[in-house]
Amino acid sequence: MELTNFNYSGQPVRTVTVDSESWFVASDVAKILGYSATAAMTRRLDDEDKGVRVLHTLGGGQEMTVISEPGLYAAALGSQVAGAKAFKRWVTHEVLPQIRRTGTYATSTLSGAELMAQALIEAHSTMASYRARVDELTPMATAWEKLASATGDYSVRDAAQVLCRDGGIQVGQNRLFKHLRESGRPWLDKSSRPYQWAVDQGLVAEKISSFKFARTNGEEQLAAPQVRISAKGLQRLHKELAGTRELVKA
Repeated sequence: MELTNFNYSGQPVRTVTVDSESWFVASDVAKILGYSATAAMTRRLDDEDKGVRVLHTLGGGQEMTVISEPGLYAAALGSQVAGAKAFKRWVTHEVLPQIRRTGTYATSTLSGAELMAQALIEAHSTMASYRARVDELTPMATAWEKLASATGDYSVRDAAQVLCRDGGIQVGQNRLFKHLRESGRPWLDKSSRPYQWAVDQGLVAEKISSFKFARTNGEEQLAAPQVRISAKGLQRLHKELAGTRELVKA
């Protein structure tokens, strides 16, 4: 398989196309995202989002661990590096669109006239995309306003499922809990209890419920509090996780 070489802030990022999907060399991604070792990153990924491929290099064919696009997003979500979100944005807004449009990533040196011509072509294409995006985002904003003003709240599991409808956000219940506990300003403490600031801002709440045991003659017992994400909190999470598409309430 042929590699396509990218450059992110002076660091190589190699990709390969597998069944029309872009896969990334895991060691390159792990280095940029600040993981201590490639294995420390890949072991947190689902099996379908990682694999080994024989890739063509200057030294001949080499077996390399690669990760899928969803795997890259999951790795970025678990990274403690401040620039992880910027790296994810570079991939989603620059690298992948160009691969899907041309099948390559532009790295060749062009003359001044060629650069000017390419810039004009790109500017025209970009403006057309922006106009289409504005039309797309208008109903999207309305949908978010309705969701943010809705009554009720969500379990962390349900909130993760709603966020996944964005398409660019790959997060499950466990990963969302991790984000809530370890983001720049955590919403939850290590025992997954909400911090007061998040409660005061209406982002999260705790639901208290009870149950009865037959062996205690039906005496009512309190269950452990359950974390609930408000509609406002869901909107905040969508922004923190770099969501781009319309989030639709079930």
